[in-house]
Amino acid sequence: MIADSFKFKGHPCFKNEWSGFDAFKPITVIIGRNNTGKSQLLDVLDLLTKTELSAIPYEIEGTGILDRESLLKEFPERQWGGDIGGSGDHWKDHGRLLEGRGIEWRRGVRGIEFTVKNENGDRTPTNQWNVAYRRRLSSIVTGTKVRILGRFVRRLLADRDMQPEPENRKLELSTDGTGGTNIIRRFINSSDAAMREELIQKDLLTALQVIFGEDARFNGIEVREDEDNEKWEVYLREPSKGLVPLRSSGSGLKTVILVLLNLLIVPELESQDKSKLVLPGIL
Repeated sequence: MIADSFKFKGHPCFKNEWSGFDAFKPITVIIGRNNTGKSQLLDVLDLLTKTELSAIPYEIEGTGILDRESLLKEFPERQWGGDIGGSGDHWKDHGRLLEGRGIEWRRGVRGIEFTVKNENGDRTPTNQWNVAYRRRLSSIVTGTKVRILGRFVRRLLADRDMQPEPENRKLELSTDGTGGTNIIRRFINSSDAAMREELIQKDLLTALQVIFGEDARFNGIEVREDEDNEKWEVYLREPSKGLVPLRSSGSGLKTVILVLLNLLIVPELESQDKSKLVLPGIL
């Protein structure tokens, strides 16, 4: 079963209040004042991409839909009698009747508690079911996974920037934006076939233009070296202005470029599947 929502309590920054995600959406933006735990929430999000819920070391709660695959493990076909009874096999008498039902669950100091919605959407009082029945549903809840398990997180700090950088063969983009200039330099200037220039001059530039629309026009990206300080800098070519150094641009444009590097270029460097990327934003 897949969890549609996830909340937790007992984390050092969220000891007494539930926090988490009401849903897992294609875009997640976290908004809050300083020192409210935004970064710690992202730490938990990162943990969810690597760890099954059964290993999360906090009190947790969530919702999901009971699916056929999960139910068949606990209510198999061609299995009869035993501790839950019925006139037919366990799937016919029990499992299929639960398929598609919503379930709400909580794992806390008293173990696993849950409620199941009936056909009318009302909650079924599961404490009236026999012990064996509840044990089987508890087992399904224990094996619940979140939708982002197996994905990878790329993060940007609120204090981020793109500045001129010295040449460096190590291609790595830090959460504060360090390394972004060097990555663009390498993809544009390298003769290495793996460093495909079109990822910058076509894919990144096209995405940049789609985002800014009529507000700005970009028809090229270049990197140039300042020989006095031996640092390379990114320039954007605009039809009406010519080459404009990125250091003269606002933080918004730099942030967009850093996001696009995380979305389009870094997965290529790390041989990651772009569709499995999680890139949460903090405002």
